[in-house]
Amino acid sequence: MRYPSTVLVIVITVACLALSDPARSQVRYSVAALTGQPAPGAGGATYANLRSPLLNDAGQVAFRAELANSDRPFDWGIFSGSPGAMQLLARNGDAAPGVPTDFTYGTLPRDPYALTGSGAVLFAASLSQSGTYTEGWGLWVASGNQAQVVCSQTVIAPGMDPYFDNLSGATMRDSGVVAITAELGGPSVNHTNYMGIWAGPAGNLQPVARMGEQAVGAPIGITYADYESGVAFGIPALSDAGLVAFGGRTANPQPGQFPQSAAWAGQPGALHLLAREGDPAPQLPGETFGGVGSPAVARSGQLAFVASLSATQKVIYAGTAEDLHVAVRTGQTPPGFADVAFDFLSPPVLNSAGHLAFTASISASGGGDGEGGGAGLPEWGIWTGTDHALRLVALKNGPAPDATPGSTFWSLDDPLINDLGQVAFGVYLSDLNAAGQHAAAIYLFDPSGGLQMILREDQLIESSGQWRTIRDIDTGSLALNNSGQLALLATFDDGSSGVLIAAIPEPAASLLLGLLASGLLAPRFRGKPVKTWPNHDVVSF
Repeated sequence: MRYPSTVLVIVITVACLALSDPARSQVRYSVAALTGQPAPGAGGATYANLRSPLLNDAGQVAFRAELANSDRPFDWGIFSGSPGAMQLLARNGDAAPGVPTDFTYGTLPRDPYALTGSGAVLFAASLSQSGTYTEGWGLWVASGNQAQVVCSQTVIAPGMDPYFDNLSGATMRDSGVVAITAELGGPSVNHTNYMGIWAGPAGNLQPVARMGEQAVGAPIGITYADYESGVAFGIPALSDAGLVAFGGRTANPQPGQFPQSAAWAGQPGALHLLAREGDPAPQLPGETFGGVGSPAVARSGQLAFVASLSATQKVIYAGTAEDLHVAVRTGQTPPGFADVAFDFLSPPVLNSAGHLAFTASISASGGGDGEGGGAGLPEWGIWTGTDHALRLVALKNGPAPDATPGSTFWSLDDPLINDLGQVAFGVYLSDLNAAGQHAAAIYLFDPSGGLQMILREDQLIESSGQWRTIRDIDTGSLALNNSGQLALLATFDDGSSGVLIAAIPEPAASLLLGLLASGLLAPRFRGKPVKTWPNHDVVSF
């Protein structure tokens, strides 16, 4: 994918006004932040560089931004809020709450980890003491003018053993539960036990797993992998109820052999082993696990992960920590096809109802080399649904709705899915943009409304009272919430960038009832309609 040098975070609002099936929607764009504009709370400094946004169900965004016109070197801040109501949460050089008073935020090297439905933001920063850079760091939950430290490393007092030494990653759910992967320091810490996972409310994290300890579900004496065996843990995922799921490795009992990949899920102190390399694969007699991927977890605690069975065979398991089942496997014929089979499966995402979304390749033989295609097949596609009711979303080389007539999907990014069953993903189209490259676009699949283009390069839109053309979209920055909204990064043809926000259509039937009841059956536009692509009206409100 291409990453623009200057970017725009866009929230796009889609109101379903068409009554045909599939329903077509008109997209409304509002700006949450724009480069060159004053950054709120930053004393006249302006946005200079915007990073990938997070998006919650209330339509609020959170993002990291570099600031210009500032008297502070390497000036970055964390911002959150809605268009017209953004707020500064943290900025390098400001006092860092929850740590000794002579410490300030040093640098903000990472994008925020999480944004909850109430607007709380989880972020990390390095620390400076009395204006001097230190190796200290902290993790905070901020909401409005309040911030609470989750964990930190500041002054290492004699006898502190162990202490948090470095943060690898973190996540948080609406319930306020936090999970982190971190490294430890101290006299008792060495290369066999320096990394672990912790989870719990901010300020009360509990141990989940640590290198050197007995690995849950593994034979006695098999530990979570040490430094010599490879990285022990990935970044954990969380449910609303605090279920922690993560991928990792266990030490290999065979001398000189690579560590064995595995995945676990459960509450702290009550983990379940989901799968482990070399163990029998449930519901597949005679099969054993090869590599095991990190699990995805929905709010409800539903989870899914992909694992290999051999050099080319893959399987997706889904369900709960106590009750997993085979959802999809290579060699299986996709719905709507004949004489072809899934050839390769990418890691899935899922929603609270257990509906999956994933990319997969297909081939005439199935279970081939993982490249897909052959005999005129479209190679790759995106599917969604359950193991009993999969639906095709899009195919590489398949027709691209709402694009230039005859345009096809040249490439497909991995999808996102929300609790409405809507699937969003970035693509590159077969037709070219103004720069002579394959045009990037964003698509949304709705179970009742079908597949629709949301935004593409070279599209004319209105923002901040000006009509501008989108010149570059970072398809990898896409965020989708459970209210049917999107957020992403893009660049305008005049070199400016900002943050755009989008709502996905309501089901056509319920909207029709609303229109009939209100007497608004005929659409009324308050702004300038611009026909940009077939079946895709962009309207300024």
